[in-house]
Amino acid sequence: MLKPNSGESSSLYFAYCIPQFVRKSFVNTKPILGLAATDRRITAGSSQSMEMAQLNETIKKLRENGCKTKINNIYKTKKGAIIKVPNEENINTLMNQLKNNGSLSKISKIYTPTPLDPTIVLKSVNKSTDLSNLNSVLCDMNQELADCKYKIKILFPMKSNTSSHDVVLRVAPSAYEIIKRMKHIYTISQVVEVRDKVLVRQCQTCFQFDHNTKMCTNQKINIIGPDNIVKCVNCNGHNKFKENSNHYPNNRECPLYLNQINRTIQRTCYNSLDHDIISSSSRSSESD
Repeated sequence: MLKPNSGESSSLYFAYCIPQFVRKSFVNTKPILGLAATDRRITAGSSQSMEMAQLNETIKKLRENGCKTKINNIYKTKKGAIIKVPNEENINTLMNQLKNNGSLSKISKIYTPTPLDPTIVLKSVNKSTDLSNLNSVLCDMNQELADCKYKIKILFPMKSNTSSHDVVLRVAPSAYEIIKRMKHIYTISQVVEVRDKVLVRQCQTCFQFDHNTKMCTNQKINIIGPDNIVKCVNCNGHNKFKENSNHYPNNRECPLYLNQINRTIQRTCYNSLDHDIISSSSRSSESD
């Protein structure tokens, strides 16, 4: 299981689109802090340059006023910037200091996002298994999961040409801890292995990471070229990786794809939080 190493740096994320994030402290994931531009009249380009300049100036003033919070690095992203800080540093202290800066607060909204819930995969589930009530079946057949009916959500089955397929689930961190201790789970007619699954948001039409397949307006990208050589469209257009792009764009051999996996892991909480992930409206539809 890939998880953030306690010796690695934490991430503070600055985004210029306003996300629907709710502040929440969470365990075993790197803390994230964001700034979102509040003046919608500013274009994305000018907003980013103004925001970065203001951010750098704010940090300079914090240093002059005695701020000792260590920072490993600051670098831009498409939607803003990321600050890397050591894990032992108090992210709340830095966040409050940034919030208290009047000039930065005028052009930005500072936030921390809700952590992602873990995703897992049930291996080789018989295709005859009814997935519509699988979460209830898992709780009925496994005593350890008796109280987890609304903490397990069936996402989708993975494509397969055999009589079985892998089934991807999203689970609450508290349920994840129980399931990982079990290692195997009983369905109605079989016992199946459980593994971790990290879902990367990637379009399967053009293979970019900033949108999903349904939202894609680009032309279909052929992974295998006319010379029958596999070519990663993302690495091929990247200055650092273009010399080593003979791999699939949705494979762990791709450094950019692996980076997306690691970013997802950093935002995922794998323990301590206990909450339902099936909404009350979904429960009502189940009972109808």
